[in-house]
Amino acid sequence: MTAVMEAAAALKEHGVAACFGVCGSGFSLQLATALEDLGIRYYGAAHEAAAAIMAGAFTRQSRLLACSISIKGPGFANMAAGMLSNRYEQWPALS
Repeated sequence: MTAVMEAAAALKEHGVAACFGVCGSGFSLQLATALEDLGIRYYGAAHEAAAAIMAGAFTRQSRLLACSISIKGPGFANMAAGMLSNRYEQWPALS
């Protein structure tokens, strides 16, 4: 089992019901694909911070856990504002 498949399986095992993000190539794209293969819907976002906020809002409204994904480096830096917003609003989400 590859690292991507292991990560996707772990997210499913922990109850992740949806995933939001801005995928690049490599791990993030493979993870989104692996999650969809396991029945976890992936929703593309226009910006990484929006993806994190969308994951938090999904969790708040549905009471089901969501996650957000991005590329490393600048994508993760862009996601930080959304992660901080989720923290301030007390919306649980994985990023």
